[in-house]
Amino acid sequence: MNNSKSFDFASFVSVNQCAGVSGLDYVHVVYKDRGLVYDFLFRLGKLFLPDFKVVGGAIFVSELFRDEEYKRLLSDGKASHEIQFWINLIEITGMFDDIDTDQAAELAKLIVDGWNAKLQREFGDVSVPARVLCDDETGEVFVTIGHQDKRADE
Repeated sequence: MNNSKSFDFASFVSVNQCAGVSGLDYVHVVYKDRGLVYDFLFRLGKLFLPDFKVVGGAIFVSELFRDEEYKRLLSDGKASHEIQFWINLIEITGMFDDIDTDQAAELAKLIVDGWNAKLQREFGDVSVPARVLCDDETGEVFVTIGHQDKRADE
């Protein structure tokens, strides 16, 4: 299987019809065949269940938070809730550039489900949960926590 052609789940199932394979079987085969390492799997897991930190009353994905950026945005007059939106913003279509908008939206929903479950577990009900943003004009799909300050767009 180790070649430059993609090997999607449907292809895997079609060549293993009598084996009763599962999605986990597919993950195992891709992991072994592509020589993926633990670090990659761990980082991928952290995409779905990240560590969070609270700064200025706002919740941030720890890996995305940069103190210098936060302080710069504060000095520019941004409120914590607005900074929360921008620092937590990740573009799914940019991270996985070979997926289409619908696939990116589907993946983004899984990410948001994981973030919100972890937010609920760690902080209880949060007033600004993680959410998916889709830009219909560009086809870009994002995930973030918080809301953009509408006045900044006017």
